[in-house]
Amino acid sequence: MKHSIVLDALGKARIYERLNSLNQGFEQVVRGLAELEQARLLAPEFGGACQARAQELRAEINRKLTEALSQREAADAKHFEQQRLAAGASHAGERKTAPGRKS
Repeated sequence: MKHSIVLDALGKARIYERLNSLNQGFEQVVRGLAELEQARLLAPEFGGACQARAQELRAEINRKLTEALSQREAADAKHFEQQRLAAGASHAGERKTAPGRKS
């Protein structure tokens, strides 16, 4: 998946916050199922199977999102490295031609 748009810092923060929210939601589901199981409202086999499905889904979502985020972060790192190098090159050129300085 290639993306040419660099995410701004606010966009990245929202994505990471959303990932955190999803994980908290899954944790509530798992804890809720465990509590219902302890209250003997769910059979242990059923409650355990549901918890495992929720954990599996959480892991799969985390894997997919972190893979996509890793690709985005790598692209962003390359983009900002190029900006830094270009700025450094132009800054170096300014130093060579600065008034009052000998080349």
